[in-house]
Amino acid sequence: MYKIVFFDIDGTLVTEQKIIPKSTKKAVMQLKEKGIIPVIATGRAPSLIKEVAAELGIHSAITMNGQYVVVEEQVIFQNPLPAESVARLSTVAQVNGHSIAFCGSEGITGNSIILLANRGWLKKLYPFAKRWVPKRLITRLNRLVSKKKIPEEQFANRTIYQCVVAADEQTRYLYQEQFPELHMTSSNAYAVDIVSGGMSKAIGIQKVLDHLELDIEETMAFGDSLNDLEMLQAVGLGIAMGNSKPELKKVADQTTGDVGEDGIYQALAALGLVASK
Repeated sequence: MYKIVFFDIDGTLVTEQKIIPKSTKKAVMQLKEKGIIPVIATGRAPSLIKEVAAELGIHSAITMNGQYVVVEEQVIFQNPLPAESVARLSTVAQVNGHSIAFCGSEGITGNSIILLANRGWLKKLYPFAKRWVPKRLITRLNRLVSKKKIPEEQFANRTIYQCVVAADEQTRYLYQEQFPELHMTSSNAYAVDIVSGGMSKAIGIQKVLDHLELDIEETMAFGDSLNDLEMLQAVGLGIAMGNSKPELKKVADQTTGDVGEDGIYQALAALGLVASK
């Protein structure tokens, strides 16, 4: 019997237009009614999950790809990046003309357009820009903002859990070579998420299970991106969304429909965890 379900956000709980499908809201509500715990598992920083969590009534989350974990609004695990690594990342990003965001538990700093997602009405505009604005234009915007020098106080003496560099897949390997002590992953084509070596959403899941005294066989997870690979491999049942990366579908136990086509509800209904439509 499944007792806990982990959900990625972007491309899983929410569509590219950043809308939570009605069927997904219904599914989460029915899970809670059955005593099954829903948990968010995302690469986002805590400040960027509040609206989704509130809309779904979810109070537990694995954020920043496993670096910061909260169960029922209580922090149970945190794993900051080494200060020396953060300082070096800032230098390397600026030398290479890549914008960078420094993610903390309370907010985000840096010179990246990712910061737009944390600013009032721009929070609603940025997701649409990512869908409709050509990739080359987003790349140019990132290059423009990357020219803005980063004051050291934006990361010095601050607890940073994740850095997000605006760069493509090839650049990801460049950073991995220069920072072998860190782990690089990605949730989209525009950015590289950088966390501590050996970290992933799967580690965050284990922290949650240890805290709640649950077994891995009692777990299920939904995801769609490369930063969901370890998670889907770790849980009892890993389900890839229909809109997932091909690499994720290969490792998943099952593939369901797209996020905008009731994929989450379909999978849970087939398992008898929510009512059939």
